[in-house]
Amino acid sequence: MAQIPRAALDFLTGQVNAISADAQAKVLEVLEAIEWTPDNVARCREIVAEALASVLPAYADASAQAAADFYDTARELCAGEAIGAAALSGLDMAAVQGAVRALVQVVVDGGAKERFDREVLGRVDVEMKKAAANSIVENAAKDPAKPRWARVPSGRETCPFCLMLASFGFNTGSKEAASHTHANCDCRIVPQWGDGSVEGYDPDGMYDRYGACLDTVGGRDGVRREWDALPKGEREAYIAKHGGRAGEAFDAFLNKRVSAEIGRRDPEWFRTGVPSKPSSDRVAFSGGQVGKKFGKHCGDWGLDPASREDRDAMMGIIKSIIDEADRVDIGEWRGQVSPCTFCLKGNDLVIIDPYNEFVTVMKGGGDNKRYKGAIGADGP
Repeated sequence: MAQIPRAALDFLTGQVNAISADAQAKVLEVLEAIEWTPDNVARCREIVAEALASVLPAYADASAQAAADFYDTARELCAGEAIGAAALSGLDMAAVQGAVRALVQVVVDGGAKERFDREVLGRVDVEMKKAAANSIVENAAKDPAKPRWARVPSGRETCPFCLMLASFGFNTGSKEAASHTHANCDCRIVPQWGDGSVEGYDPDGMYDRYGACLDTVGGRDGVRREWDALPKGEREAYIAKHGGRAGEAFDAFLNKRVSAEIGRRDPEWFRTGVPSKPSSDRVAFSGGQVGKKFGKHCGDWGLDPASREDRDAMMGIIKSIIDEADRVDIGEWRGQVSPCTFCLKGNDLVIIDPYNEFVTVMKGGGDNKRYKGAIGADGP
């Protein structure tokens, strides 16, 4: 089974990001030179439109060509030969210009020019990412081997919705599905021939974790009950937004609920099944969890909970267990959404929930039977 190297995907991402950065820099030169006044809005809009029309086509073609080169490289590796993939950006300048006309309203309404500039540059970035995605999907559609494709995370800041889409694995979805992107999106559309794979991409594992997140929000039946309980007007607006197709509207509602839950979780865990290295700086210490048993925790370490100095020392102990853990595991903990993270330093234990919130600390917790069961260790 041939595997597309992660380095090849990272190289494509680097190319697309560099192309986007250059395109944004050229458009920014124009944006910074514009002097907006109440009387020249129409002319300023024309200047922006002209700049985009001058810059975007060539840069979209460059992004599409980078994706086409990647396609041929991957095809030669996985299917034995390249096909001379074409640069097919699918750039829709009419849609871009329409979006810019809408954005100008920000300035007309008295909004900050900087916000307008930021939105325009974000649109430039989106078009570069869409061009690369479209090039892959269009070449796949023309390929006699009829490869499937997947949305594969290629960076460290993948958005929750993209992570959810990535968990669906390789398929023959629509061009519209492939074109979903946003500013700073680090996903790439990657083709698959036969049972080939991408280094570091585990769609089966991701789909299992998608299922865990779906279960947390009540499963499909639970979300259906939420959908049915929506005010009639809100539900009808949702359906209208999706062309009157109630089933498609419900699926969008379901995806929104699940992606929101994914967004509360550790993205590294969702991508790989392994939590990112815990850091006390990222852990939330709520009054409910810390205060509820804080006196007991202090007592376990011989500290006085009535002393401010000792309370601070206890917090220092908790944070040091997290930051200096000798061992980190994940597993289930009764009463908590799974998976929880277990940080063990020496024989002392801190438990953190999937939302990076502190659960508890145990002196000598390494000997706790529930902990051992949670991580699959043999009990005493």
